[in-house]
Amino acid sequence: MATATQTKLSYEEFLEWTGEDQHVEWVAGEVVPMSPISDRHQQIGAYLLTLIQLYANMRRLGEVRYEPFQMKTGPNLPGRSPDILFVAETNRARLKKTFLDGPADLAVEIISPESRARDRGDKFYEYEQGGVPEYWLIDPVREQSEFYQLEPNGIYRPYCWMPRAATTAPLSPACGCKWAGSGRRPCRRS
Repeated sequence: MATATQTKLSYEEFLEWTGEDQHVEWVAGEVVPMSPISDRHQQIGAYLLTLIQLYANMRRLGEVRYEPFQMKTGPNLPGRSPDILFVAETNRARLKKTFLDGPADLAVEIISPESRARDRGDKFYEYEQGGVPEYWLIDPVREQSEFYQLEPNGIYRPYCWMPRAATTAPLSPACGCKWAGSGRRPCRRS
């Protein structure tokens, strides 16, 4: 992966930066390039984006955005670019021209070999601290999907884990996505 910028930028300066449509994130005042994604990552992302977009549109639930759209969950947290994010209709005012000012109602990360520690570590805790109610981790290499919901105590709890099902439709009744208004029904498949 490429190295971060040498000059520190405020988040506002980062948003005005001419690197539009680049695969980058803002972390501790630096522009951090992300590695290119694989064909499999792209296929899974397109599949999930289509499912989530159709579901959200059919039910008029809110707006869906995808990488490189930025999400800034809090003033002291990085500006991240989830692979897919969903913003409920009730939180539509958070959507700005180039970023989401506050937590998405759902953030989805498709794990790449180079992003495993970042997605399962840094982003997991940042999204948790920033108040993202639902976080999905899709791991094509391990062929598993994990789904987390933010508990009232501010800690993520897994509510669905699907081994050998990296592309299983998470909108199925077996998972009961909170953002889709269906409540929680823990599942475990093997």
